[in-house]
Amino acid sequence: MRRPWRGFHTTRWLGMYTWLAQRLHRVEEGKNVLVPWVSLHEQFGQWVRPVFVRTLRQVKVVYPGTKFDLNQGGMKLWHSRPPVARGLLPVRGPKS
Repeated sequence: MRRPWRGFHTTRWLGMYTWLAQRLHRVEEGKNVLVPWVSLHEQFGQWVRPVFVRTLRQVKVVYPGTKFDLNQGGMKLWHSRPPVARGLLPVRGPKS
């Protein structure tokens, strides 16, 4: 079995993955949102930018549909599909 997270700093990686997973699909299609570096530091702690960028690359391995760009102002987010597609699950009624 392939383990793309092997060697990742688990806490940092999971925090970034879950934040992107819940945030990116809520950005309106055709629009973008800029999250300033200050806000990213408040959200994820006082990481050094290269560590933050490396973690984003690691997350992109398992969530390749992420659409973002890093610039001097911060992180620009575009609408992206969730990492796990919605599916229909059978719902069982109460047991009789």
